[in-house]
Amino acid sequence: DEPQSIHILEVDPKITEIMAARALDDGIGRETVSSMVKRHGAFAGINGGFFKIGTNFDGLSMGALLCSGSWYALPHKARGVIGWNKDRVVLDQVLAECCVIIGDKKIYVESLNRPRKAHEAVLYSRDFHRTTLTEFDCFEVLIKDGQVVEVRNSGSSYIPEGGYVLSLSSPEQIATGEKVDI
Repeated sequence: DEPQSIHILEVDPKITEIMAARALDDGIGRETVSSMVKRHGAFAGINGGFFKIGTNFDGLSMGALLCSGSWYALPHKARGVIGWNKDRVVLDQVLAECCVIIGDKKIYVESLNRPRKAHEAVLYSRDFHRTTLTEFDCFEVLIKDGQVVEVRNSGSSYIPEGGYVLSLSSPEQIATGEKVDI
């Protein structure tokens, strides 16, 4: 019953650069689309996803987010995504599965860079934030250069530059120096 305003932007990906950008160029936080357009010197911008509002995870992507070759978020249920290259643009739904192999142990990860719920394993990258922002009732494995560098039994761990933190609800038999494959 109310008037709608629909804007259509037609772009030829063969002659126009299309890029994905994160708010504030960070893993969490919010920013207006007009601010992002100005900061990147773009002609136009589109709000391309859903995000969390409030708490320490304000601005966290609620679906899959891949920018400049780095994964910032994985979907925890089938959600629509858009992807492109110079030849075409694709719209689809995506589900993802992730696991971390530490020594001879294969640990399935429920998600990437989002709040960890009880009895879950969540992997955090430095692209998310400086720390995991997790509660203190967890077990965290700090990973850098393909090996375990520290095992902690408290939350909100520092995420090593170029590394990861695997946050678990219960301890695993993991030792410093073990080889890691993600």
